[in-house]
Amino acid sequence: MVSVQHGGVHDALTGISFCSDAFRDVYKMFAVSLFFSSIGCGVPVINSRIVGGTAATEGAWPWQVSLRWMGSHICGGSVIQNEWVVTAAHCFKRWVSPLSAEDMWKKFIGNILRKEISSPTRAALSQKSGRRKLARNDIALLQLDAPVNYTELILPVCLPTQNSTFSAQDNCWVTGWGNIREGVLLPSPGILQQVKVPIVSNADCNVMYQGETVILSDMTCTGYPVRGKDPCQGDSGGPLVCQSSTNGSWILAGIVSFSDGCAKAGKPTVYARASSFTVWIQKMTNVTTILEYQTSGVSRLEETLPLSALLILSILSL
Repeated sequence: MVSVQHGGVHDALTGISFCSDAFRDVYKMFAVSLFFSSIGCGVPVINSRIVGGTAATEGAWPWQVSLRWMGSHICGGSVIQNEWVVTAAHCFKRWVSPLSAEDMWKKFIGNILRKEISSPTRAALSQKSGRRKLARNDIALLQLDAPVNYTELILPVCLPTQNSTFSAQDNCWVTGWGNIREGVLLPSPGILQQVKVPIVSNADCNVMYQGETVILSDMTCTGYPVRGKDPCQGDSGGPLVCQSSTNGSWILAGIVSFSDGCAKAGKPTVYARASSFTVWIQKMTNVTTILEYQTSGVSRLEETLPLSALLILSILSL
């Protein structure tokens, strides 16, 4: 809670008084920087408790990106460093040829309504990215023309180590602005959607897609036994993240690749498995925010953060 006293701004939570809103904003920027340096990645600064529902709250998924082609939302993506975004390779193969037509691409970041625009991007595909039949190596990196400044609304997601594994018991979520049902666009105002999803083993996923496609080791799947909860058209390239039980950080488990329709029973969504590409991503970007994933059992981020981080969270809530 913030109150004004004697021409200044006083925060009742921290007891800190500011001479102006501008000074408070500068102080918050410093706090964001300090918070990021102590946590590193994958920890939303605001609204960090994730609850059930469909519409995300602002700041809940600060790495989420909307990629737009000539003004229209095409795919999602994730901030992994201040000048790098990871997404799906098929987003570019479908919508632009040649790939170098970068002036038509824009990215929106840091807002659940996709209102904040930044500079065009350059793309780098995994060298072995394949066709839809196998859809392997469906991953692309976007290098921004200028680094973004981290704020409470823009922060990177953590990358998994090569040996990180995820299971059906983990706290995993997928986010995006895709269709809410097959052929049904997300209605105005187009708030970022979120859904909790269970990991499906590759063995089970292969059985469900038998005769249609092959689920390889560099892929992972999610889905429910009944229809209704999973990504849809427009969610491609977006993040599947799982929460670590070690420190509450959210780690990128997958990049939305393809599915048979939208949330069909017995047809899981297939993702590029992020851990299979960590070495390639690190080689391309020099990213350092890589954590080994451990099965999540934490529902409240505050339980895992050190006292110093909690104090910074109090400052950022001004």
